[in-house]
Amino acid sequence: MTAEEPSEVHAESTAENTAEPPPGAPPDNPPETSLNPRHLSLVEPSLPEVYDAIREADREMNRAAARRAAAIYAGQRVLADVGRARAEAAVRAGGPRPPWSPEEATKEEFTCEVGALLRLPRRTAETLIEASRTLAEDLPATREALTSGAISYRHAQVIMEQAWGIRMDDDPVAAARARAVFENVLVPDAEVLTVAKLSDRARRVRERTHPETITARHQKSVEDRHVVFQALNDGMASLSVTGDAEKVQAAYHRTLDTALCLQGRRKPAP
Repeated sequence: MTAEEPSEVHAESTAENTAEPPPGAPPDNPPETSLNPRHLSLVEPSLPEVYDAIREADREMNRAAARRAAAIYAGQRVLADVGRARAEAAVRAGGPRPPWSPEEATKEEFTCEVGALLRLPRRTAETLIEASRTLAEDLPATREALTSGAISYRHAQVIMEQAWGIRMDDDPVAAARARAVFENVLVPDAEVLTVAKLSDRARRVRERTHPETITARHQKSVEDRHVVFQALNDGMASLSVTGDAEKVQAAYHRTLDTALCLQGRRKPAP
């Protein structure tokens, strides 16, 4: 072996080490794909700034919803004073009694005005007006959380919808006390739960905090049973039934069994 041969062998070995891997073969050092601080520092604007902007925009939307509710409640108060003034003027003037009282006429006027301003159907405008009153008068903790942006208006709606059911005509003080306990439990949960999970949680908390027994509440609720028909697209429609749980569940299973039977899948239950 000559003196040049070892260097030739070394050169061949170096060439082999630097050769390109065959097509399809995984690289020896695969590129790093996970996000790390070095990657994040190369993004403009940085991802933490983007996330902060998203969160702040959401909180601002929540605060705007609180301002809207406060403005609607202020309008209610002003027009309530107008309605009382109209009623007093009508009494002083005498003459034939109008078909609507001045208070009712003023309330109708405000509902139509809010609906027109916000492009809302009548029923939705009525619900928004009542929700604004509830936030202002009955649920201070919920109002404060919405005003600070900590919860969304949809979360506040879940609390209000359940709180509306905590009422006792013969003992409003007990009902107000129960609503206070109810929202003090729910508001911290609303800051961390989704709307769906909060809805389930609110229903269970309401059952525990309501001052009346479930039997008394059930008897009152049965009087509010109803059926709603709603037209849908493409020649379809939906039918909603609200009533006694056992009867509605029985109707559901009977309807389902009949539908499956018509499809030839199984026989209906007797």
